[in-house]
Amino acid sequence: MATLALIMRMAYGNVTPDQKTVPSAGALYPLTMYVVTPSTASARSRRILWYDDQRDCLLQQDDQPTSFFTDWFLTPSLADWSRISKKYGPRGFSYAYIEVGCAFQNAYLAAAEAGISVRAFGGFIDQVVATGLRLGPGCEPALAILVNGYTS
Repeated sequence: MATLALIMRMAYGNVTPDQKTVPSAGALYPLTMYVVTPSTASARSRRILWYDDQRDCLLQQDDQPTSFFTDWFLTPSLADWSRISKKYGPRGFSYAYIEVGCAFQNAYLAAAEAGISVRAFGGFIDQVVATGLRLGPGCEPALAILVNGYTS
């Protein structure tokens, strides 16, 4: 769990109280990072965790017996879509995805350094993931990283 928290910190953690590890249009930082843990023999349900960048830790959001998550699943969501759209209109969508790309590049680098194999994917049904993560109104999944485990 500590390695996963480190990957989250490198992906979207705070460098200073008002600056993260990635650039953000207007410093709005609209993303929230989630992790869904896999089921194990001892834990039949998957846990939904979110990265609290203010406290620099993973916090449990929920126990969820969701069947469509199969392994460590790391995804950012556009947590405050209205804020970025209010400032930038339709262009805010593009800016948010640039931020997602920067966060995922950092996650890839941190995972590689830790000897963990990862793969980004975007081929999912937004509403299914949003429901599985119990995202609130205005939150939309953007892209995900499947963390496959240690390579060495």
